[in-house]
Amino acid sequence: MKEVIKEYSDFISIENKINNVKNLKELFLLWSQAHRFDDEWKITTEKGILKDSFVEDGYICKSQKDFNGILFILLEANIANYFNNKIDKYEDNQFEFYRKYIDNEENDNIPKMKEKMGRMAYYVVNGKVFETSDFKRELNKSAFMNLNKRGGGKHPNKEILFNYCYKYKKFIKKQIQLINPSCIICIGSYKYLFDIGLIDNDKYLEVWHTAYGMTKRKRNHIYNLKDSNVDLYMEEFVERYNKKFKK
Repeated sequence: MKEVIKEYSDFISIENKINNVKNLKELFLLWSQAHRFDDEWKITTEKGILKDSFVEDGYICKSQKDFNGILFILLEANIANYFNNKIDKYEDNQFEFYRKYIDNEENDNIPKMKEKMGRMAYYVVNGKVFETSDFKRELNKSAFMNLNKRGGGKHPNKEILFNYCYKYKKFIKKQIQLINPSCIICIGSYKYLFDIGLIDNDKYLEVWHTAYGMTKRKRNHIYNLKDSNVDLYMEEFVERYNKKFKK
């Protein structure tokens, strides 16, 4: 994020340039500068995180031509643990979080977030769920974006997150337009997008957060996946997806 298109002196002048950007790189340069000039940063920033921190996201695939049209919209990158709850300025991206899992260099997290995302992507493309599916391949072809580009902690502050989404609504909308997905899977993010008026077409699908507790729900094992929680999650996803897109 060291490259600079132009230095601006206030948030509004930066925001007014959004329609002129042609790609994610240009958008993120503007967005990161907007963080610096956010006069409402105290209500849009998680405690302990500097207002000019910025976490990039976008295409998991290294080449945009491989994009499968699936965009996952999440809430925010959990960067608090990297600093032992003493957050300093953070300028980085979250691509390796996915790519190392895809390349079998790192395991999934406890909620099996990346496996669930990969299996959802595989179902959208292939219409199937089975244990040995090459779901990592479809995850690798997908894109992801966090609503809050500053990042946050393990449990998002809902009020701050809404304030951030409202403040950066035009930036969020432009990123979705630039990625131009055919299917948008909202992982815990649908209500925020709805509340700020960005659910404007039929591409959006609301799904459970990948860490959603399912302790009281019956495991039906309809896909015979090794992980019964992933099996139940996919059962719910397929039902929602088919109901909306396979009428």
